[in-house]
Formats: sequence, C-alpha cells, structure tokens
Amino acid sequence: MPGIEADFVADYEPQDPSGFNGLGEIGNAGVAAAIANAVWHATGTRHRTLPISLGRVVESVAAQDRPQAVGVA
Repeated sequence: MPGIEADFVADYEPQDPSGFNGLGEIGNAGVAAAIANAVWHATGTRHRTLPISLGRVVESVAAQDRPQAVGVA
C-alpha cells in the first residue's frame, strides 16, 4: 500500500464539537479488512493482525489440517 499524505487546512468546522474538518478517512477504513477477507477466501486461514505477510500466510496454511484451497463444492 502506498504511503498516505495528510494535508491540514486552517479552517474551523462549527458542526464538529472539536472544530475539526475531515476528508478521506472513510476511503481507508475497509482496505485492511478487504485484504484479510481475500486471503481468507484464497487460503482458508483467518488473519486478524497486520501485516499479513507471505511468510505468515504460508505458516498458517501449513499448520491447518484441511486442504489449502477453499473451493465451491
């Protein structure tokens, strides 16, 4: 995933109790969950901590007792 850059705007938002403006946070919220679900569907192993590295995925697949791929029967 590429780096994320934050830009600050000197402005007051009267609708927010703290006065902060926000933009773009919602776009980042589901990325890690989507990747974790894709790994789960591809391998059958759940990963609930980040980062999900190739080494961790290979170890978890090797440790499970069932077949490596999850398919539709």
